[in-house]
Amino acid sequence: GSSTVETLNGIAATGAALANAAVTAKCASGSPIVGTTAADGSFSLSLAGGQAAPCILQAIGGTPSVTLYSFAAQAGRVNLTPLTDLTLTRALGVDPSTAFATFDATKGTVISTGLAAAKTYINTQTTAITGSTPSVDIMTGAFVVGDANDKVLDALAVAAKAAGKSLADLRLGAATGASLTTIVPAVP
Repeated sequence: GSSTVETLNGIAATGAALANAAVTAKCASGSPIVGTTAADGSFSLSLAGGQAAPCILQAIGGTPSVTLYSFAAQAGRVNLTPLTDLTLTRALGVDPSTAFATFDATKGTVISTGLAAAKTYINTQTTAITGSTPSVDIMTGAFVVGDANDKVLDALAVAAKAAGKSLADLRLGAATGASLTTIVPAVP
């Protein structure tokens, strides 16, 4: 066996970093891995207990508190943002909390199969609402709070707040593949 310990690492953010947020990963095998984000929203979870990808991730934190979900097809970089959450929602066709509660390899396969189409859908919907989309992969791309990719998250948050809508409202649309501008209108 290799002596290199694989990790799941990335940033949890809604535009603003989720500092000191609880991050939990549940993988296809092994026990759940729990960690905490740093002040900049970054986290690293070690797959040292026999965990094997794919893994579903949850972050809970912020003020007011928000719960975000994401998915890692393999070890390495994975982000937790409203965009990863909505991508996962689209791939599953249901609220991701359901899959998180009872995650197994079968659910991992369902997500993996639908992930590419879900990312395309979310990028299209994000552009429709905010006028832009991240230049990096929304699930695995490297970004830092305050950069151009992060500003897309800020713009989505501002648009949702202006419409009086939450991530939960957007999840309902993403689950069915609806046009999300019917929930959160395009930013003028």
